[in-house]
Amino acid sequence: MHTTEQDATSTVEPAFMLERVTALVDDVLNATIEGCWPSAELGALVGYLRADVLPRAQHEEREVLSHRVNGADRAQLLRDHRRLREATAVLARAAAGEGTQSPAHIAATARGVLDQLDRHLASEREALAMA
Repeated sequence: MHTTEQDATSTVEPAFMLERVTALVDDVLNATIEGCWPSAELGALVGYLRADVLPRAQHEEREVLSHRVNGADRAQLLRDHRRLREATAVLARAAAGEGTQSPAHIAATARGVLDQLDRHLASEREALAMA
């Protein structure tokens, strides 16, 4: 892949990822607003987080280290990844019918994932630009 292609991919992919997570979180929220347990919606959200978001985070951890991002920025990015993994695990348990989470808790967790991802992508962009 040429450098310009890599640059284009790195700017388009996060925007698409955020758009996709936003749509999936909206589906979860809409189901809870309608009074339904969002099991299919949670399954879709968790599936996307596991298939695309978390693997990208793992790749980024290697990339961030190789770019020698400063210690404070690196620590923040790694904390963001840990929080995304933890929230995904909560949502996965709920999707599997495990635990006693209320629809309100699941909605808040789903919104939290979206907010965390949005903040993380902005921080990542800044940290990599300064590297």
